[in-house]
Amino acid sequence: MIRSDAIAELVKYCIIGLLLAIFFFLIQTPLSGAEKNKVMYIHSAKAPVYSRPNIQSEKIMELKTGMEIIILEEKGFWYQMTYNEIPGWIFKLMVRDTPPKEFYEIDVNQLAELESKARKRPSAYTTTASARGLKTKRDRFASQYKNDYNALEKMESMVISREDADKFITDGMINENTP
Repeated sequence: MIRSDAIAELVKYCIIGLLLAIFFFLIQTPLSGAEKNKVMYIHSAKAPVYSRPNIQSEKIMELKTGMEIIILEEKGFWYQMTYNEIPGWIFKLMVRDTPPKEFYEIDVNQLAELESKARKRPSAYTTTASARGLKTKRDRFASQYKNDYNALEKMESMVISREDADKFITDGMINENTP
């Protein structure tokens, strides 16, 4: 006598097998006559074209985003196609039936102009690292050259009134003139 859990397991495997068979049948179904000679567009930055529907085969060329190809046949995950009358095979995920949005080609001169006009600003990491490096260098120079940066900071933070500055200058002139 067959147990009910064994029957449930058998049904589960049959359903999985059936779904896989349907999936592979749909993948292997060739394009209908209406789909042949259809124009499609490359959507990958670099799309290799092979001599056969296999990545182990010879690479014929490499197409770039926005290029138009003509589909001749479908086989599994591959399209047989032509580009400038050169036949080859390309992976399905590299192409779509609509052109890529906002496709621009920038030449070297335009790129150089953009780079020259671009505002360059250091990252927060670079700024922080620089400030820390300056503090470390400052401390090292202070000990090496006997500079007192703390006294300098204290002097720079002092506020002197206009009258005190004038009195200092006047007293200095008087002291210079006295023998």
